[in-house]
Amino acid sequence: MTDAPTSRRTRGSERPVPLVCISSNVQKSAINTSLLLEEFRDADIICVQEIYWGHIKTVASNTERDGVSYEDTIAHPNFICLGASSSSRVATYVHTKWAAACPAIRLKLLAHQDTHLISMALPSGEFNFINCYNDSRTHSAVAAILDQADRLPNLAFMVGDFNLRHAMWMKPAPNGRRQRPFAHTAAANDLIQLATTELQLRLLNDPTGPPTWMSHNPRVLPGVLDLVWVDDTLGAFDALEVLMDHRFRSDHAILRWSMPLAPTITREPTIGRNTAAATAYLQDVSDGISALPTEFETKDDVEAVGEMLQSVLDRAWASHAKTPRQCGKSKSWWDVDCAARANTLRRERKALAEARRAKRQAARDHNTAPLKGLQLEVNRLQRLCENTQRSLRKAVRRAKRMHFDSALARIQQRNVWDAVEWTQPRRARANVQLTQADGSPADSPDEIRETLQAQFTPQHPRPFDPSILDEFPTQGERDFPPFSNAELDDNLRKTNNSSTPGPDRLHWQWVKRLVRAGPHVPTFLLQFFNACIQHGVSPSVFKRSRTVVIPKPNKADYSKAKSYRPIVLLNCLGKLLEKLIASRLQFDGQRYGILHPCQYGGTMQHSTQDAGAMLVHYVREAWAAGLSVSTLLLDVAQFFPSIQHEAMTGILRRQGFNHKLCAFMEDYLQGRTTQFVFNGATLDPSDFNVGLGQGSALSPILSGLYIAPVLHKLTPLWSKHYANLHLQFFVDDGLISVASPPMAGTHTPLEHNNAILAHAFHDLTADLGRLGLQAEPDKLELMHFPKRTRPKHPTLGPDLVVRTDGQLLRVSPKATMRYLGFFLDPTLSFRAHVKHYATKATSTVAALRMLGNSARGLTPINKRTIYISNVLPLMLYGAALWWNAGWRGRKWAAGLLQTAQARAARWISGCFRTTTVGAMEMAAGLLPIRAQVDLHMHRSGLRLHSVHDKHPSRLTILPAQMALPNAFPMKTQDHLALTPLGQLAHQAESSNETMALLDDECRPGARLRDQFTDRLHVDLSPDAPPKAQRTAFKEWVHYVFTPRLTAILDEPTNRALFTDGSVTFQDRSVRAGAAWAVYDRHDIKAHGSFGVGRATPYDAEMAALARGTRAATLDVPADTKHLHIFTDNKAAVESITRCARGPGQSLSVMASKHLREFLDSDAGRQVTVHWCPGHANVPQNDAVDKAAKQATHQDQPPFTSLARARQDRREAELERWYERMADPAYRGHQNLLRLDLHERVTTKVKTHYSLKALGHSPREFARFHRFCTGHFPHGAYRQRFHLPGRQACWCGAQLETRDHILYDCPMWIHPFGRPKPRGPRNPRSALYLDDEEDEDIPLHSQPDDDAIRDFLKANPMVATFDWYDLLDKVDAEGPAEDRPRYYATLVDMHTDMRVLAWRDFVQADPERTMDDFLDYWDPEDWTRTAMEIWEPP
Repeated sequence: MTDAPTSRRTRGSERPVPLVCISSNVQKSAINTSLLLEEFRDADIICVQEIYWGHIKTVASNTERDGVSYEDTIAHPNFICLGASSSSRVATYVHTKWAAACPAIRLKLLAHQDTHLISMALPSGEFNFINCYNDSRTHSAVAAILDQADRLPNLAFMVGDFNLRHAMWMKPAPNGRRQRPFAHTAAANDLIQLATTELQLRLLNDPTGPPTWMSHNPRVLPGVLDLVWVDDTLGAFDALEVLMDHRFRSDHAILRWSMPLAPTITREPTIGRNTAAATAYLQDVSDGISALPTEFETKDDVEAVGEMLQSVLDRAWASHAKTPRQCGKSKSWWDVDCAARANTLRRERKALAEARRAKRQAARDHNTAPLKGLQLEVNRLQRLCENTQRSLRKAVRRAKRMHFDSALARIQQRNVWDAVEWTQPRRARANVQLTQADGSPADSPDEIRETLQAQFTPQHPRPFDPSILDEFPTQGERDFPPFSNAELDDNLRKTNNSSTPGPDRLHWQWVKRLVRAGPHVPTFLLQFFNACIQHGVSPSVFKRSRTVVIPKPNKADYSKAKSYRPIVLLNCLGKLLEKLIASRLQFDGQRYGILHPCQYGGTMQHSTQDAGAMLVHYVREAWAAGLSVSTLLLDVAQFFPSIQHEAMTGILRRQGFNHKLCAFMEDYLQGRTTQFVFNGATLDPSDFNVGLGQGSALSPILSGLYIAPVLHKLTPLWSKHYANLHLQFFVDDGLISVASPPMAGTHTPLEHNNAILAHAFHDLTADLGRLGLQAEPDKLELMHFPKRTRPKHPTLGPDLVVRTDGQLLRVSPKATMRYLGFFLDPTLSFRAHVKHYATKATSTVAALRMLGNSARGLTPINKRTIYISNVLPLMLYGAALWWNAGWRGRKWAAGLLQTAQARAARWISGCFRTTTVGAMEMAAGLLPIRAQVDLHMHRSGLRLHSVHDKHPSRLTILPAQMALPNAFPMKTQDHLALTPLGQLAHQAESSNETMALLDDECRPGARLRDQFTDRLHVDLSPDAPPKAQRTAFKEWVHYVFTPRLTAILDEPTNRALFTDGSVTFQDRSVRAGAAWAVYDRHDIKAHGSFGVGRATPYDAEMAALARGTRAATLDVPADTKHLHIFTDNKAAVESITRCARGPGQSLSVMASKHLREFLDSDAGRQVTVHWCPGHANVPQNDAVDKAAKQATHQDQPPFTSLARARQDRREAELERWYERMADPAYRGHQNLLRLDLHERVTTKVKTHYSLKALGHSPREFARFHRFCTGHFPHGAYRQRFHLPGRQACWCGAQLETRDHILYDCPMWIHPFGRPKPRGPRNPRSALYLDDEEDEDIPLHSQPDDDAIRDFLKANPMVATFDWYDLLDKVDAEGPAEDRPRYYATLVDMHTDMRVLAWRDFVQADPERTMDDFLDYWDPEDWTRTAMEIWEPP
């Protein structure tokens, strides 16, 4: 074991640090626990008895829409909490600096819910102690320790609330004070016998010292109930401190003592990610890499350079890493006010204790004269203590709230999604001693390592039959080009900067900085990676990993290794090499038909929705053909660890992968080691030579390639013997479906299906077994989908009997089956699915409310961001399976989803529950839920255009394109639209753009960017200033870009291509045009323009580039050596040769082919793609821009791009939303938003009328929308909803209405002025937009949202609860004859005096703004000033 704290015995000369221990009974109080942990936040061990266990927060639920109460004890970031549960009354908090000591509860040695034996592994040996609570009635804890004393190890101490009285630790009662005889003397004697004789412990309590328990009832005699027993052989202990005054509301004192063990803590040095030390460290690494050799002649050279690379990293780390200072890990919420009140409480408690002692002494002395005065003093001090306790509690709550707000503010500046973790249950932390396979406890680090290794990296794999490889076909060997810089850049782009590093300590963020530090780093990495493939060796440094073992949530027994999940941390440089290889394996697996089409998960462009849609499509197609379907789900047990290395390399060779890659993979799979990290302790390295690593980028694709031959073998075989049999896999989750027509004999279709499923299951498991894989019997699930008849089938169908491991297993069909997160039933009603996710989403919103409300916490913008990114995907998951035109449950489902969105909109906007859903959706910028689902369906349908040609969804919908005729036995029916895939195909008709994702130009390593790295360049003009800086930008164009362009055109060996695209909107129709011009020197060689169709400007730019490159590469003079391409779209500059999935991908493929011809024709030719500033007086660009605009008037082809189709659908949904806004039932009858301004309600923060202006203030945002909707605290609202409270206005009006406040009330400032009446009606009636517009009332007479914001800004008390609370205080204040009343004066300062001050303020200087006035006028300051003036002399 490494990184464990060491003691003085092993460090000798180092100065030790005492081990501080605390013990206290908190009497099930949350605040007692919280104060205890905070006050002693630097202690090493805190033993707590009678712990608090109760509500912590509301978390999301799958069954309760309001969420469920998450119950736990109080946690602290400085401590690891051990043993807390609803059934236990003790918990132990160990400081996180002791995490490396692997603290754990040893349940096998001492099993009792109220007694915990804690062990910590130190270099000097085990450190054990007991924390217990002994029930005063049963004394079960002492009895349990007695019964199991022979199994207990040596203890350092035993502490707890023993609830026993004995003369050994109880001093006699004071003179004259009657003392009851000690109860439970036998149990106390047993404890003494146990502690002193069997455990060899000494009582640390002083019998003559202060009591440890003092009842809140002064009539009850204090006593000693909390005991500390210690091992004297460890050295001389410090005296036990009894801190009675430090308790809060508990009647038990806090005990503190120091252990003489005195270990010295050693922590692993670290380097901050974004620090000066990190910069210096990376510079040293970069310098070290530049000195490494780049010639690799043998395997040994590769291995040696790998070790040298690791040495460079280690030396740089040792030079710059520093051991962090040992202190509290977290920032404390405890502030000065809390500390002051706590000290006051301690002083008052001391005074109270002294007063009580004085009173008792007077009573013993029969001195009756001062008794009455002493009793009054005791009563006074007792009331004072109670008041201080209450004030301390309020101060603690206020301090925690401020601490939470400041932490939330910091998170919002960095990454708002980090706050979502607060709403989730705490991460499971077991800290329970593991048990081995035979049930014995894993005591030593070696036993823990062996137990984990047996679970996660077994050394004895299942038998493998090599003859099965001969049954798989062999493909021709393919080439494996060297890795390129473009591949390196593409794979680095996809990495996450926040990921945890491996043994090399390199984060992805640091790897990116290294690669960008200079060309020598990527050059070395490419040469090193290519040498690994060339020599077929995987360096040993890349085979080392760390496996962090974390507990799975909600497991009953954490002493078993199967209750944990391994997370493998690999070296980032090694993972980069794996990503390069994995991307090539993914492409080849799809391009050459190596992977089966029905393999989902771990393969390129396959998702859970694809797998679920395929299953539902199959069932509905079968129903349409009059067939009944049965489906069997299976799970491959320990899939990754069970993959045989010999079989893996043999399969790769038969699949046609290059022999060099196969040799590398053979070495890659051998000799791997890992270090398990369990409960913070890093164990010794373990070998694992079977299976695949859980965290490797190669594991998903290699596992798919491993079982692909079996699927290819069985699919055509089954199609010959069984009709309508379907097989699909999602990584290790298999699914077999079969459909049968009505049978003429005695067998039903479902029974016939069972017979076929039994044979298919046998064939599949037999071949998987020959590969060393096994289906898990406990996870077999069966569901029948019978053809609907009348009446419906009353039963779930017949059971299925299969043979597994030589035994017959009966599988009963289920009423509801969960497959990849989809909840299915025999009728495909999806009611369970929709209800599950709607409830999950609704409860998630309920849990998110802890992050903010209408007054504090998250801003409305961040609330909206969290809802869109965390909640909306929950509601829409699997919508493609059930949201179709023929489903009768659409209205019901939309209602459930609408409930979740309504709660989210209310949370975002801060509106009242009485506010209409439409008004809240308008405020939050959220499309109605039906529109959200329709948009999701449309995007899912358009996705069919962006998947590769061999994707199973495309092959099913377009049977003519099938590459594998036996992959799908069912024939597509005419009513395809009723199936999920048919519905998606219908949605996909809005675009006819296609992608060539499996074209040879897209193959990693063979792309244009890969093969012509030194001859293909991209120039984005990084020295150009932003266009917003107009003067600087014009100067850059004139003095930098124009001379650069002139020099290019002056060169006779250069050819230049200028392209541009344009889009116009005419009568709601979109017309796109593109133009190009080829220049030889300054003369136009060729030019052209054409209509593109319905497209975006980016699509038009890409079309112009594709057509222009073709023209520029034709009839090229022999002396032309350099082709310069100019376009004013930076995205197109980067994408034109990338051939990556996305808009314009097929155009990128076309351009790449044209440029390849140009470069292949002459080895000296080069291509540079430049960004050209648009509309900046560049004549060549202006010419093609003019031609592109003219091309929009040419004939347009019947083409609609994917991006244009998405925009069209979103604009159509917005238009429907705007039409719905005119309905008063949706938007609210009193909504102030003018109909002519409805386009200011958008789904984008930057253009939304209130999110843009007020979205950073939850209070002002809520106040604004409450006022606009008329649902805010005022008299008319109370009258309408029959609420108690004031209905008249403070100015004297009988009813306080919003119109009165906005227009007539003299108490408020009206900065926008009062509109003059025009026409017979009062213009104020135009605020209610459900009325018909009066032509005599122009729209400009109605206040727009800017005017309303100005009004609310000028009057901070309008539409707030604070205003009415203030009025209530005025009523309760009562009359004052000699001086003005404070709250009445404060009301005047908020109203009448404010209005007068505003008029004087503006008249004095009309240039002053409302912000200046708000800084000048503070009503509370002016009120205090007025009160001081009126203060009588």
